[in-house]
Amino acid sequence: MTIKHQTVFDSDGKPTAALIPWEEFETLRDRLATLDDEQLSPEWKEEIDRRAKEIDEGTVELIDGEDFLNRLRNV
Repeated sequence: MTIKHQTVFDSDGKPTAALIPWEEFETLRDRLATLDDEQLSPEWKEEIDRRAKEIDEGTVELIDGEDFLNRLRNV
């Protein structure tokens, strides 16, 4: 599915938001609403729960997505 959008940038040129037509938003929202957790295997559910717990407890360092991608590009 291709989504027509406009990207909003901050003063540093980093993308901060994407604007999409309302009809496409509704379509995406409706599709996401039909998904259920049953599509995930028990192993994935366990992994997601484990990672969420680590975030909640503050035992992991969270890295900004753009920073992560920059680190990968500089390896």
